[in-house]
Amino acid sequence: MAETDWTCIRTLAHLADLRAADGESWPKLTDVTSQLLPHDQLLASRLTKAGSGRVGSSLTAYVCARVHRRLRALAVASSSKQAVQLEMSATAVLGRMEAIGFGFDRRLCDEWVKEFRERMQSLETEAHSIAGVGFNLDSPSAVANVLFSRLGLAHPGGMSTAKRHYATNRTVLEQLSKSHRLPAVILEWRQLNNALDTALAPLSRLVDDDQRVRGRFDPFTATGRISMHQPNIQSIPKTKFAHADGERQSVRALFKATEGYSLIMIDYSQLELRVLAHMSNDARLLAVLNSRSGDVFDSIARQWKSVLGPVERQKVKQVCYGIIYGMGPTTLAEQMGTDVETARKFTNQFYSDFPGVRKWIDETIELCASRGHIRTLLGRSRRLPHIHSKVAADRSRAERQAINSTIQGSAADIFKCALIDVEKVVAANAGRLVMQIHDEVIVEVPTDRLPTVSPQLTTAMETCRNDLRVKLFVKLKCGKTWDI
Repeated sequence: MAETDWTCIRTLAHLADLRAADGESWPKLTDVTSQLLPHDQLLASRLTKAGSGRVGSSLTAYVCARVHRRLRALAVASSSKQAVQLEMSATAVLGRMEAIGFGFDRRLCDEWVKEFRERMQSLETEAHSIAGVGFNLDSPSAVANVLFSRLGLAHPGGMSTAKRHYATNRTVLEQLSKSHRLPAVILEWRQLNNALDTALAPLSRLVDDDQRVRGRFDPFTATGRISMHQPNIQSIPKTKFAHADGERQSVRALFKATEGYSLIMIDYSQLELRVLAHMSNDARLLAVLNSRSGDVFDSIARQWKSVLGPVERQKVKQVCYGIIYGMGPTTLAEQMGTDVETARKFTNQFYSDFPGVRKWIDETIELCASRGHIRTLLGRSRRLPHIHSKVAADRSRAERQAINSTIQGSAADIFKCALIDVEKVVAANAGRLVMQIHDEVIVEVPTDRLPTVSPQLTTAMETCRNDLRVKLFVKLKCGKTWDI
């Protein structure tokens, strides 16, 4: 009970924008008590000494009751009543989802750990043989030295600005793989290594006796986007690997439905780009996104063909999200695997075709500078004090955060509304929520109810908000595992 009370208080403290004594980190209950009950410092000191037994739990519950009303008023004043109601409801949904967990095949996981390690050893031997020298496949600088200095391969993009060596990210290695074997070997080794370190090993340790994995959701992020840890299932890669039996599967295949049930994965299509269209009210971008005919990024690529020549869908997508995330031309060029001038041309073309976006970005930065904070669709705020910094780098970062936080935060608002509605639909059909990954929801329902539940879930997610200029579309997939 005390932990539940503290979760509610922490949610309100987050919305009220309270900070710990250092002025930066999120507050503990003692910090909240000291700030809201300044005349009762004895109470705060007792909290620290009470421990985790009955006395500690009772004292925590008492303190939470004391600060709740005052803290809720602060949260509403700092954000909005609508934002507070949404966050409190969404936090409860996340708590129930944590308790349910996600079905997991531990036996198969242990088999894959052994298989992946053997394959990595084979790839490392092959890489050293091709290069004619031993080197660390996990070191970007060592890989860059072998590929571009020792073998003399031509780099498709520019230097990594942070490390002062040529970038060797996935995009670069994929391009180089078209003409040389070694980049493909390095790429596969890295993918296997990443799967082992970030997925297979921690999952094998953390799966419970009932063969379900229960991670911890964290809604207390700067943008409001839900993150996860212990373990971070959201980071499980989609990359498919060729296994010993010849089948290609990703690590997601280890997550499965209970016997007699099926998984439904419902994912928003371009949610953040749709938020940008709503916020900017750009007529052309709204028209593109409100049409169900064809792929959004393919449509933009066709528009650009007459100006820029043939354009890959992936590059259009990278430009769109580069603008949302506030990437400069150098970073975007590295992402796209191209030169800075080409990245700049793509960005300028986007602003030329969708002038409302450029206008909205400028106005949002100006408004943030005058207020010192941004607000999301439902009124949740984020302070950005460096927007007034005399240090150009700090000010530029705050300006990028103003755009990104408004878009990502508003997308998080929409998603949480959908999450609440989806839980109601699933509960009415003997199912349960098992996972959320940014813009995607995964539910588990009786297999015989799939034809009934699927259209209900689509409707719930596409109509969760009726105050948007842009339509919301979802993609829905069903299966026995997450790997579809």
